Order: sequence, then C-alpha cells, then structure tokens
Amino acid sequence: MAPPTAYDCDVLVVGAGPVGTALGLELALHGVSFRIIDRAEIRNDKSRALVIQPRTLELLNRHGAADAIVRRGRILRGGSVFINHQPAASIDLDDLGTTDTEFPLPLNVSQVETERFLDECLSQYGLSVERPVSATNIVQDDSGVTTTLELPDGKSQTIRSKYVVGCDGAHSVVRHASKRMAFPGAPYPQDFVLCDALLCDSNIAQDRLSLYLSDRGVLGILPMSGELIRVIASRSPGAVKGQDVPTIEQLQAYFTSMTPPGSGVLADPVWLTRFRLHHRCVNQYRDARLFVAGDAAHIHSPAGGQGMNAGIQDAINLGWKLAHALALQSQARAATNPTLAAAADALLDTYDLERRPVGLSLLRGTDRLFAFISAPNPWTIPFRNFVLRHVMPWATRSRGRRKRAFHFMSQFGITYRGRSRIVGEASSGLWGGGVRGGDRLPDGQVWDVCRTGETSLQRLCVGKPHHLLLFSGVGEIEVKGAEELEKAADRIVKACKMEVSVHYITGEGRAVGREEWYADQMGDLHATFGFGRKAGYVLVRPDGYVAHIGPLAKADQLLSFLGDYLVSPLDPPPPGPGSPPTPLILIHDGGGTIFSYYFLGDLGRSVYGIANPHYESGQRWEGGIPEMARHYLQFVKEAVGPEGGGGGGGGGGGGDVILGGWSLGGLIALELARQLESTEDPALGVRVVGIVMVDSVCPLVAEGWKPAVPVVQHAVQWSELTKEETRERVTRCFGEAMRMVGEWTLPAWDGVAVRSRPPPVVLLRAVEAVPVEGEGMTRVDIHRSDHQLGWGNYRKDLITKVIDIPGHHFSIFHTEDNLDTTTEGIKKACEELETINDSRRWK
Repeated sequence: MAPPTAYDCDVLVVGAGPVGTALGLELALHGVSFRIIDRAEIRNDKSRALVIQPRTLELLNRHGAADAIVRRGRILRGGSVFINHQPAASIDLDDLGTTDTEFPLPLNVSQVETERFLDECLSQYGLSVERPVSATNIVQDDSGVTTTLELPDGKSQTIRSKYVVGCDGAHSVVRHASKRMAFPGAPYPQDFVLCDALLCDSNIAQDRLSLYLSDRGVLGILPMSGELIRVIASRSPGAVKGQDVPTIEQLQAYFTSMTPPGSGVLADPVWLTRFRLHHRCVNQYRDARLFVAGDAAHIHSPAGGQGMNAGIQDAINLGWKLAHALALQSQARAATNPTLAAAADALLDTYDLERRPVGLSLLRGTDRLFAFISAPNPWTIPFRNFVLRHVMPWATRSRGRRKRAFHFMSQFGITYRGRSRIVGEASSGLWGGGVRGGDRLPDGQVWDVCRTGETSLQRLCVGKPHHLLLFSGVGEIEVKGAEELEKAADRIVKACKMEVSVHYITGEGRAVGREEWYADQMGDLHATFGFGRKAGYVLVRPDGYVAHIGPLAKADQLLSFLGDYLVSPLDPPPPGPGSPPTPLILIHDGGGTIFSYYFLGDLGRSVYGIANPHYESGQRWEGGIPEMARHYLQFVKEAVGPEGGGGGGGGGGGGDVILGGWSLGGLIALELARQLESTEDPALGVRVVGIVMVDSVCPLVAEGWKPAVPVVQHAVQWSELTKEETRERVTRCFGEAMRMVGEWTLPAWDGVAVRSRPPPVVLLRAVEAVPVEGEGMTRVDIHRSDHQLGWGNYRKDLITKVIDIPGHHFSIFHTEDNLDTTTEGIKKACEELETINDSRRWK
C-alpha cells in the first residue's frame, strides 16, 4: 500500500450529478485538490428533477449568476388542486411578501439545464468531470482511502485520497463500501407513470402546478419550457395491464378522465416511463473518511420538489468543512499539534449533526404529504377527497398558512440552530432577534457608497472567506461611528483563525466613502436582524448560514466563541437547549382521531400522531386506558426508540420524547409515561422529557357527581356532508372514552418499578366554559374554575406550568385565531419542558 503521505488528491468525488458537481464547485472555490468521476459516458438527456427551490437558487448564485439558469426555466407562481374535475383550491405564492431574497419563487427547469449550468461554472476553474470512470473498490484506513477506478480504456487505476464523498445516488458504491452506513426505509406501494410531452390546445395555466384527484387516482402537471409539460400519474392497472409502460394513447385516455374539459391533448412524448418511489435515509452521513450526500444519503417522494435541492445543500455544507479540515490537518502536521487534528475531525462530524436532521425532517414531511395524496387504498380515497375538498379552501385562504408552508417547501426554513457548536449567539437575555445562530442569512438591499449603486447583502457574502457584518444601529441611541466600528472589526478579526471579510452596514447618511461601507437606507436590514437602534454583529459562514450573532456591546461573547471555533475539538453538544428539538407525540382525543392536530402550525420539531386503531371497528378496550397505553408503547418505540431514528438529544442509546394530547389524549399520555418508565421493558429505550396536556381535565370528582350535559352534544359539529357512519364512529368513540375515564385509576408513581414522581406536565387551559342551554355543565368543565383543572387533587407536584389559551374546550382548534394561540401554546410548552433542570430529564 502507498505510504500515508502519498495522495493523488485530497478528495475523490464519486458521482457527478447536480450534487457531485455542486460539491466540486465548493472544493474548487476553496482550492482543494480533488477529482470528480462519473460512470456515465455523457450526461443524461432526460429531464429528471425539475424544481429548483429559492434557497438553492440563492446558494448557486454564489458560483455564477443564477439568472442564467432562471432564464432557461419557468417560474412557478402557485398551484391549483382539482377534485373530481372541480376546482378545490388555488395556492398563490405571488402575494406572500417574500422580500428577503432575490429569488422569491421556485423555478421549474430540466435537470439537463441544471447540470449544464453547473458544468459551465466548474469550467471557469479549468475543471471538468472524468467520464466514464467507475469506482469499483473502496477501502479506508486510518490515514486515507484507497480506491480502484475503472478507466475509459478498460484499464484499472488505484488512487489514494484523504476522503471520498459518495454523490452516486440511491445505489451508492461509497455507501456500500462503509461498514457502518445502513439505508433504512421502504418503497411506496404504488407504481407511477412519468411523461414529458407537448400539451396542445390546453387551458391549463403554464406557471402553476396542477394537481388532479379523483376516485381513479392522482395526476400532476408541471410546466416546463414552451409547450412542454411533465405529467406524473398514479398507474391505472386497467389501462396498462400487462405492459411495463403505457402508450401515449393510454396515458391520454387517463389524462382525459382525470382533467376537466379543455385541458388539452398530449403529443410528441420525449420521455415516457414507469417508476417506483422509495423513502430512505442513511443512519449516518459520515463514516470516518467516507461521506454520502444527495440521493446516496436520502431519497424522497417528489412531493414538494425537495430531494435534489437538499442534496445540493448537503454538498455546500460539506464542501467548506472539508476545506477547513484539510487546512487544520496541515497546520497540525506543521506544528505537531494533535489538538488541531482532533478539531478537524470534529468539524467534519458537524456535517452529519447539521444535515441528517434536515434529511429526516424533509423525508417525514414529504412522506406524510405524499402518502396522504397518493393513497392507493380504495377505501381511503373518498376520505382523502372529502378532507381536501373541505380543508384545502380553508388552509389556502390564509396568507399566513400559505407562507408557513412555503417557508418549508422553499427550504428557507432550514436551520442549524443548536445542532453543533459551530453556531451560536449572544446568551439568553442578551439576544432576542429574529435571526439566530444557524439560520440562513436573509437578504436585503444596501447602498454601495463607493460605487454609488445598490447591491444585496447575500452578494456581498460570497466566496471562500467567512464574512463579518457590523451594523452601526439606526436612530440616535447607541449608534456607533466609523472609528468605533473599525476598532471592533480589528479586535474581532485578530481573534479569528480563518480568512474573514468585513462589511459595515450603517444607517442612511452615516456611511463613509470607503470600501466595504454600505447604507441600510430604510433601516430594514437592521430590523430584520433584530438590531434596530443598537449596533450589532453577524458572523456568516462560507455556506451562507449565520455562525454567530448578537449586539455589538456583547462582542466579547463572539470573541469567546471564536476562541474555540474551528480550532478545538468540538464535543457533541450537551443535553439541553443546544440539542435537536425533542420529538412530540400527540395522542388522539375522545373522538379517536388526530384530525384536529393537522391544523396546527409549525411546532419547531418532529411531530407524530397516534389515532385510535379501534376507531373503525368499534372494538372495546376491555382493559381501559392502561390497555390502550400498553398498545401504544410500540408506536412510541418505532417513532423515537433506538431503532426509530426520530429521538431527540440527551445521550444514551434511546430517544427523548414529549408526550401530549388534547382532552383524553393528555390522560393517555400520563398513563403511557408511567408505563414507559416501568422496568419491565428497558429495551424500549425511550425517555419522557415531559407531558403537554391540552385542556385535559382531571377525572377525579366528588362521589355521585354527574354531568348534566352529555359531552358528545357539544364535542362535535356535524356538517351536512358528514357521513352517517362517521357520526356513528365518533359518537361510539366518545361513549367508550367516557366509560374508560370513569373506570380509570390514575397511575401511582411510588414503588420500585417506576420513578418516584411523574415527568413534568405543562397544561394548556381553555379560559372559557362550554356554553350550554339552561343549567348544568359538561364534564370537561367540572374543574374549569381551578387554574390547574383539578390536577392538584391527584398530585400537588404534577403541573409545572399553566398556559391559558382563548376559547372553550371544543373551540380551541376551531377558529384561525384560536389555532394560532393553541399552536404557540404547545410550542412554548415543549420549549419549557426542554429547559427544566437544564438536562431534559426528570429525577
């Protein structure tokens, strides 16, 4: 074997699709020695991935004018949903007020054009992809990786590199070469048909996604260039029986059956194929000197156009870290300093810490949406159509809800907050701005004083260095002058151990005529970052994310952060506010469904729901709430246990979890928490951080008390379209719930089998009583006047905090204003539970 110091290159990139080429661009930008290979002789001429999200456009703009690729595609301005030929919803993106970016809307463009753009950018460095070259044997050791390459002439070549990155798709040879990487997941049950063809004589909008749902299946249309469109259809077994791929005539027949009259005629297909989809995510993005990115690390459904975009952002996150790690290793050898070598290794670990949670989050989000939309079960399709017909108009009517959904889909919402020690901010109480350490750098316009022209903040923060933004403040309070800002810059730059470019952002009329001084003429950028009248600083990483932020008066905290940044071993963050958000499991209410939870806004964490599995059958839970909780143990284990992969931080082999639920769901959560803490099955490996009870009333009442008004009379508001069987099921579930609550013995917490006290509970309490005619009250209001809803009768130490929310028990999910406050209440409750004892554990 070659000696450890004999390397052919620092990094070998295997696979040169959009992800591999984007990584090549990052490495080239930072001057890293690398080779990029691909087994295909030429680029694929099929369109494949179509959507480039706004965040990806921002990041690509760092390498070349992204306007060039925008001109080759078509801007998507929204979407339209049809159910059984009738319009169900129109989703507009133009009116969302997305002003902090140069690219406010997604782009539909063929992957052929995306790859051509990336190749053009790479050629500016005098570099190109080696084709057709395959990696056939990859073996890593302590000092490097030995790879056997199959060359175009049929000969083999053995090369030595310090690292290998697999950007080679779902069947990655790099991932297979690892002894530690697994790729858990499964295929979706359906087959799909894809067709790129001309659409003639059509009234379908050419700047929108169109989605058609019916009892026959699902059909989606994406506009491409000119009259060319992409059609994706759930496969119709009758139409294509016995064939691998349908004919264009068969697809046209299905198209006609799914779309309203006047939708047009398909012609001249350039690509017609059948395919299946999978959902998978690798268990670790790094194994020593081997890395995976893009489809080699995570594969998604096409819902939301997330996969390629996430892969490109994997590459951009990893590229600068490889460059800095290699530089640290060089310094370590020169100075014989093992600490620097350990720091390099720890820096590379942050790739997995930051990107794998993103991959999992996108996978779960797209999986839920796709599974619901494309459900093949003939029994669930009518339910899907019913729900969407009534929910979509309500959901899309609100600009706020559309904006939250777009924040996720655009990938503007991706953040690395608390995921590694290379992001941070001024400590709690000192920094409360909207932009935090680990967030995307928002964009905005500034006036270049020297060049007397307008430019954007993100255009300033390009290239390989870190960027230090110093804000002077606006107005008359605590505004810093030029001399003070430059002194602060000198002090900070001297503490940096990496290349830094400094930019000064001042209020209107305060910018001096020097290089890198810019005017925030309206004060908008100061407001965006949370500075306002006060001076502040922002340290920006090479990948366009905030490394550290705070008021300039607390720049000493930045200096302390820089003392360790990139140059000391970065241990995994301790349990507490710096760990990934703890997953939340919400358990069904008395009606047996989790339908209400779908209307909640973003809770800032992974959320799972448990519905009553006996909802349809009506089977009794003979053992009551304890039997139900025992049945739900497996659901919790699958979601957040050691093998489920969804657990939060906190150390150990299992997963942390917050349990919760509305009404009956809160009671079940309490019973479930007690059973999870039993020593009978320690293999579950789940720790309960706390419980969120959403207006769950303590069932302990005075003997002989009977509610005057049946709960179900006020719990459900039937619509004219509600099927009789649905009414019967929900009514039956409520009756069963009342029986179980009446028979339930609240769990004891003393004894050797369980801990000595329950986990902390945050209670969301509706402030109003359910209005009833005449005298009396419903059971849910028996303790309404008690701030703890009667739970002090069970244990004085149970409730840690009470958060009042507007409305009564049955209205807290039923109006937009109440939903917003309920969402915010649950979010605050989870955050409160995470901070208790600063360890996410209860003793």
